[in-house]
This record gives sequence, structure tokens and C-alpha cells, in this order.
Amino acid sequence: MEPVETWTPGKVATWLRGLDDSLQDYPFEDWQLPGKNLLQLCPQSLEALAVRSLGHQELILGGVEQLQALSSRLQTENLQSLTEGLLGATHDFQSIVQGCLGDCAKTPIDVLCAAVELLHEADALLFWLSRYLFSHLNDFSACQEIRDLLEELSQVLHEDGPAAEKEGTVLRICSHVAGICHNILVCCPKELLEQKAVLEQVQLDSPLGLEIHTTSNCQHFVSQVDTQVPTDSRLQIQPGDEVVQINEQVVVGWPRKNMVRELLREPAGLSLVLKKIPIPETPPQVTGSVQVCLGGETVGSSHPPCPPQGPI
Repeated sequence: MEPVETWTPGKVATWLRGLDDSLQDYPFEDWQLPGKNLLQLCPQSLEALAVRSLGHQELILGGVEQLQALSSRLQTENLQSLTEGLLGATHDFQSIVQGCLGDCAKTPIDVLCAAVELLHEADALLFWLSRYLFSHLNDFSACQEIRDLLEELSQVLHEDGPAAEKEGTVLRICSHVAGICHNILVCCPKELLEQKAVLEQVQLDSPLGLEIHTTSNCQHFVSQVDTQVPTDSRLQIQPGDEVVQINEQVVVGWPRKNMVRELLREPAGLSLVLKKIPIPETPPQVTGSVQVCLGGETVGSSHPPCPPQGPI
């Protein structure tokens, strides 16, 4: 995959047009924006380019943030860093909440902002754990309890109720999330904690047999590889692989319909760039399941890490 920093203005314009139908009236081609400047976009620079709608700014900057992550985190991101990120966000949230909710009729804005950051860190970790190495070759299913806990947290923060009871519930949830993080860091072999992702190109005759799940923030993950996919290619694609590029087009940040359109554009052949976690010849194993202790009981979760949205 060509580094974003080296993209031509034409390639930048094409990527921007793929972000959303609502952006089509902007003269992206006239901006003559090279890749290195794309990665530096901010609200002020978008204002200067006459992008004044906050919703449109959010769409563009959200996509740019994903490109930045792809460019900068590939060499540093792993299970350890993501788990420590969630653990740190949980501790920060606990510090903000303690003694705060009892004095307010409504949840303060700084608490809500910290909750958003907590959810962001949790999503990053859960997406990582949906990769084949963790979802199939090791049992991290209990860690999916994080999703349920944070859904409960969001509900509690938006409900009316006795302040002391609300704060107690929030701190209990944070304690459970922190416990899961500690268990991951303690139970996992060093090889699993430090394994990084790579970008890998895969050739396919067609997209038939490939099922792709698109998340709410427009990341595209392989959820199933059927037998229609040739054996050689099937061995190179695992559930949890993230689709980054289709043929020559980067689809990071694109909505599902635009990704599918690109997937079907060339019926005679398909080249995918996947962000994936390599599978060692002898994959490191966690002994049993990474257990989650909630209120003194060890529980698991039946939630699948990445529910399929149907075949492409």
C-alpha cells in the first residue's frame, strides 16, 4: 500500500469523495491537496476550505484520523498497548467520576467526554481481539464482557436516579473493566501481547464467498471466508482481517455501500490489502480462557466478536 504521505491530489480527492454522499458538492479536485497535507487537516483548515458544516468536518476528520492511525500505529499497536490504553482510560474515568456525580443533577460534560474516550479505547481493544489469532486460536471470549459493561455504563450515565447509587454503579463497572485488563496483561504470553499487525496483499478471482462486517465507524472486517474462495486465497484470509485497500483504492473510513461498490467494480479480478495479525507456525497459547471476575464470580460471554452482515 502506498504511504498516504505520498498520495497525489487526485488520489486524495477520490478518497475524500468516497467518505459520504453528502460531501459531493465540495470541489476536492480544486483543493490540490497532497497526502501529507491531508493528514494535517484540522477544523481550522477545513474552515479555510469552506467546509463549515460541523457534520461534514466530522466526516472528513474522522476518516483522516483512521488514515493517521493506519500510518502511525502499525509499528506500535499491539494487545499490550491497547489493553494498557483501556486500563489508563478506565483509571482516568474513575478519577473524574469519584465525588463528582453526587453534586450534579445531570451528568457533567467532562464525565461524558471521558466516557466517550473510554468507549473509544474499548472499541480498539475489542476489534483487535476479533482477529483470528485471538478469536479462534485462543479463547478471549470472556473479554467481550467489556462491551456489555460499557453499554451498562452508558445507560447509567444517561438515566435519572439517586446520585450516590449512580456513582457506585459507575465505579463498580470501571472496577470490572480494569480487572479484565489486568487479567489480559497477566494471563497472556509475551508473544501474544507484543504481536503487531502487518499489511498483506491477497489476490482473488472474485469477492464471492467473502463476508465482510462494517463497523459504525466504517472499518471493514472479514467475518467469514466460505469454500467458494479458492483454497490458496482462503489460507491467506482469516476472520478479523481488516480490509484496507481494494485494488488501488484505499477504503479506510468509507461507508459500507461505497466499499461494496469498489469490491464489485472489477469482476475479472480482485486485489485486497488486509491489515492482519500474522499467525506464527506455532501460535502462542493462553492456558484456558482469559477469565473475567465479576462480583466474585467467573463468567464468560457468548457475544461473537464480529457479527457477519451477510455475503458480499
